[in-house]
Amino acid sequence: MMESSTHGTNGSPKDHSDLMQIRGIGVVRKRWLGSLGIATIADLAQASADAIEAQAKRDGRTLSRDELDEWITQAQIHHVQASLAQVEAPPTVEVAPPGDAEPLAREQSEAAIAPGSTPWESFASFKVDYQTRQVNGGTEQRLVTYHLETNAMESWADFGTDLMPQWIRDRVAAVQPPLQAETPIAAAPGIADITQLRVMQLEHMSLPMVADRHSPIFPNALQTTEPFALEVSMQFAGLPETNLAPPEAYRVECFAHNIATGTTDSLGDVTAHLAPVNNSAHQVLLPSLLLQPGTYRLKVLVTQQHGSAALGQFKVPMLQVV
Repeated sequence: MMESSTHGTNGSPKDHSDLMQIRGIGVVRKRWLGSLGIATIADLAQASADAIEAQAKRDGRTLSRDELDEWITQAQIHHVQASLAQVEAPPTVEVAPPGDAEPLAREQSEAAIAPGSTPWESFASFKVDYQTRQVNGGTEQRLVTYHLETNAMESWADFGTDLMPQWIRDRVAAVQPPLQAETPIAAAPGIADITQLRVMQLEHMSLPMVADRHSPIFPNALQTTEPFALEVSMQFAGLPETNLAPPEAYRVECFAHNIATGTTDSLGDVTAHLAPVNNSAHQVLLPSLLLQPGTYRLKVLVTQQHGSAALGQFKVPMLQVV
């Protein structure tokens, strides 16, 4: 009888490395796998199905190969999803003690630069002094202003003088850099929403395998003996309502991350000339891609040919190549 897996008890949070997150593994099977050195989901994801099957036969346990393969596949998916969550988690922000709150806020304010702008630069700085002194039993007062860039100084014998603002304006006008003509802002390139990936190996598939937002994992493994073709379907959004611009060059590139080795390689790219309008659908084919045996994460990026920011991306958490 198949054991039911346990997913947290008494309201306690789940341990995402616990083998009982895998369907079909309960307390008894978890203990048996632990005796084989398989204590976590990550251990099971990298385990040898042949070795586990052979040990089960030696121990007299009833365990079909299909059930074992399903355990390992589940473990690989859990492990990949946990890795993605860890990589894509937002960075933590250190909170300074109350005494350092003002310097921290100032640093964050100075570091925040609006898109398309440069940092603030001072071209005129002033120091204002309100001064008093005792003369013959009486008190005199004056207002002194220094222009720090030119060492110019002016003083007035009255704190409430109206002459200081005009003097400051004159100093500013003398050193103010010429205003640059405003550069026209280019139209936003919009968003390329990758809706679907299709892979095809002519000798091994009668129909393409499909991954989309609802099912981002291809259902079967690819064969390493034959290159595969990858078709990217995408839809543009966020464009002007009447977009009559000529076709733009878009670059579609596929990256493969080997989960076992940790290496990431580009499988190739293609440049497509598209004239997108809102909600227009396009297909781009990346032919003749090839991978060595292993388990991979795929990422497809869409950028403008001369741009660096990604307009769209799609991630396949796990792809097996045998």
